[in-house]
Amino acid sequence: MPVDQDHTITITTTSPEETKAFGQVLAGLIEQGDVLSLAGDLGAGKTCLVQGIAQGLNITEPLTSPSFLLRKDYSGTDANGNRIDFAHLDIYRLDTLHDLDVLGLDDTPDTVAVIEWGDAAHEVLPNDRLDIHIALPPLEEGDDEQRTITLIPQGNHWAAKLNQDWMT
Repeated sequence: MPVDQDHTITITTTSPEETKAFGQVLAGLIEQGDVLSLAGDLGAGKTCLVQGIAQGLNITEPLTSPSFLLRKDYSGTDANGNRIDFAHLDIYRLDTLHDLDVLGLDDTPDTVAVIEWGDAAHEVLPNDRLDIHIALPPLEEGDDEQRTITLIPQGNHWAAKLNQDWMT
């Protein structure tokens, strides 16, 4: 699926299972050191998407939101079968951007970092990352399982990845 003119891709899922399945497909693009920043309202499906990404990276441990721990680390394999370190972060409870230092992102540059509520920290995240926004449908539409997922590449690395035929 080619990237549109403003380098975004938008897809719609109609169930948590479809959201996880999309995360599994997205995992096929992930490489060591990638940063993905997730945004969306409470209950939008951020953790559900991350669970799909983790499944796509062959992470067998149960993945839950790290809201109170802030960071959980896992080990899996990428699309080529190489070991990949994966950090799932939830920065919703951080008071300041300085608090990001305690999460050790700078200390683990080869780790894939998926950051829930990452939109609150864009100014200190790497310029080359994938921003993902998950939106709920308007209440009047009545479909509480539908999600609109928008991928917004920041930097050439993710724009190049998304501008290829990867959604098969």
